[in-house]
Amino acid sequence: MSVQDDSAAIADGIRAMRVFTGALVAGALSFLLVVAAIKWGAKPEGDGRLNPVMLTLMGQSVLTLLLGWFYPRGIAAKRRGELVQSLDANGGQDEVSASDLMNVFRGTSIFRLVLWESTVFTTLICTIITGHLWLLWFAGAVLLLMAWGWPTVPSVTRWVLEQRELIRQES
Repeated sequence: MSVQDDSAAIADGIRAMRVFTGALVAGALSFLLVVAAIKWGAKPEGDGRLNPVMLTLMGQSVLTLLLGWFYPRGIAAKRRGELVQSLDANGGQDEVSASDLMNVFRGTSIFRLVLWESTVFTTLICTIITGHLWLLWFAGAVLLLMAWGWPTVPSVTRWVLEQRELIRQES
């Protein structure tokens, strides 16, 4: 693979992921701002204790947060194994293309972002139901985590190189 081919594949993948990431972050941020505007200054409902609705929704939020963190790594590892097998089948090819790796990157990133967006929305629904404004901090932290994954050329290039190294070790 040439550096120029890698750069073109990475640039194409980054453009697509920036649109997707931006849309998910903007949607979650919009909902967070709406909930904050509605609930700001409102008296919290209930007696302030943890209730079954809050525990259920927050349990779901934590579960989707953790799934978004760990499950895409498993998907990437499985996909790397498939790419190693394809290298073995194509005896002359010694390296996985950046384009193939960008497909893995896009798939795992989309999966992670969707799960984390679900975490934000579930937490905000819990905020609406319970009136606990401290939940906005949790939703905001997950939203920052989503934005932190904004694809940049150096970060995605580093990811592609790491995946190639892992593939070399696995083959």
